[in-house]
Amino acid sequence: MSFKIDWSVYEEMRQAEISAPEEYRAHPHWLDYEKKVVSVLKQKPDQVFSLEVDGVPGWVGGGSEHRVPWKHYERYLPFVRELDQLEILKRYPTFKSRQFLDAVAEINLLHQYAGLEDGKLILDLGGGYGRVAEFLLPLFKVSYVVVDAVALSLLVAPQYIAQALKIETNSFWGKKDPVFRNHAFSVWPTWKILDVLPQADIIMNIHSLQEMGDEKCEFYFNLIDQNKKEKARIFLKNNYRYVTRNWKFPKRWKALYQNDGWPCTEGLVDGVWQDEPRTWLKVFE
Repeated sequence: MSFKIDWSVYEEMRQAEISAPEEYRAHPHWLDYEKKVVSVLKQKPDQVFSLEVDGVPGWVGGGSEHRVPWKHYERYLPFVRELDQLEILKRYPTFKSRQFLDAVAEINLLHQYAGLEDGKLILDLGGGYGRVAEFLLPLFKVSYVVVDAVALSLLVAPQYIAQALKIETNSFWGKKDPVFRNHAFSVWPTWKILDVLPQADIIMNIHSLQEMGDEKCEFYFNLIDQNKKEKARIFLKNNYRYVTRNWKFPKRWKALYQNDGWPCTEGLVDGVWQDEPRTWLKVFE
């Protein structure tokens, strides 16, 4: 799987992010990481890179990495298998990555508690390259919109999903079609989130709010609350130790599901699962 990077478009995207209000910008640690990756990629004269050859990290796109066994795969698998009512594991018997197992669990929970079904419009805040969409779209006829601030993710995600699923994609720097229900997969910048939010049936965030300060988290909670559809579901999954910082959710949000004991790598010490919860998940309406 290979990707074309137009660095003039990349710089345009970076400048758009820099010019956006602070609340919509990426966390500094992502920008530092992105800078290191970009410095390597820019050395390629053809502006084309591949995951396999260039060793681009998994947050840009999983690709063949899904077939590389995660070292804790066997420990995590029973937990995911118990959740997997949609039988996604059977569809991909050779996939053994952490990204894949997380996606299987998350899609099943979205289906069971967040109303995931055909016809829905999903907003994935901080969705990166489309990790969840890659395995969700073959199962459900939905419109999936990744909203992100990292320029490299915004450039790669439409290409990654187009190649992985062999579909046409829509992006803010491509077709730029704001009628998201016309497309299976779209990518939009965070500073244009209000193009998407009022239309969304499911609003989800996985492991992104935990990287933000309390004020920015509260900003997004209020933004969602003030602009979401009346019956929209909100799916949040973040690291437990960050959630306990006293996040303030809108009072009218009704909790439909909560899990404080999701296993994850931080819960492993010397190969032994720890008893305390590590990942927190909550679904609101």
